[in-house]
Amino acid sequence: MSRPQAIRRFLDATILLLSTKPISDITVQEISDTAVLNHGYVFRYFGTRLDLLEAVTVELAQRSRTQVEAAAEKRKKTPSKIVTMDMQLIAAGQELTQLRMRVVMYLISCGVDAKKFAPESKQNILLFADYCETLGMSRRMAEATAVRSSALIFTNNFMAEAFGLTKQDVQDGLKLSFNEIARAKKTQKELGWNE
Repeated sequence: MSRPQAIRRFLDATILLLSTKPISDITVQEISDTAVLNHGYVFRYFGTRLDLLEAVTVELAQRSRTQVEAAAEKRKKTPSKIVTMDMQLIAAGQELTQLRMRVVMYLISCGVDAKKFAPESKQNILLFADYCETLGMSRRMAEATAVRSSALIFTNNFMAEAFGLTKQDVQDGLKLSFNEIARAKKTQKELGWNE
């Protein structure tokens, strides 16, 4: 088996295990058994278990982007009227993004520098901003909207309970955000972001 094939199998096996059990319970041996490869190859190809998990965060970000790009392309081809923003586009890559966020939070808690995850996270935010531009937003407004939406999604998925938020609180926040997105042209004019 080639190196790229083995790496792919380790990534796939790890992602499969991550979707079924807590990260802290997943061992290199279990990943290797699932991939049907010798555990020594994990250390050869990745370095450590944490390095493998870092590679998984890149893979999950790329898979999520692929799903969102496909959904956005499909929406661009919608005939007749301009497609408005709603949860369908966000939902396209949400499961993989949530899994990635969980792994990132785990790695940060293990001492991995949070800056390591910034490039992939930024790419996903910019992809969302690209879509916002197709709704008629200026680039600045699109990027601000994408950043705010990403923070809202993160809070919704990981911090809502810690903030004492109910499902209704979260839904109200999402509705407010989508309402603001629909009024983006007016808002960007008021802010002077019509560049």
